[in-house]
Amino acid sequence: MKSGSADDPFKDDDEPETVREQGTPVADDEDSGTSGVPPYAMRRDAVKENRVKVPVWLQSENEDRLHDVKSEVEDQLGYDVYMTDFKEAAVLQGLENPDAIAQQLDDWGCEYA
Repeated sequence: MKSGSADDPFKDDDEPETVREQGTPVADDEDSGTSGVPPYAMRRDAVKENRVKVPVWLQSENEDRLHDVKSEVEDQLGYDVYMTDFKEAAVLQGLENPDAIAQQLDDWGCEYA
């Protein structure tokens, strides 16, 4: 064989190089459906699969707001979502906006706590 004969001649070039276990989260750009990998919600057997329980203590008005905003999101999407998915999506969006997080902490006076 020619140079590179150690390479697999039967390998499909379009085949993904890595195989993920079912339910393993992938980067956001891969969840878009353009990579051929099914979206996260379709790769899991249960909503809590591959998630870590993280207790969060909320002010009561924020707990109420959580349910209100979830309903708004469901109306926008046109389908119901699990609260677990909604909460993680909300956290991820917050993590993408550290300046907003810093501003909220300042508004709460956390500097003096």
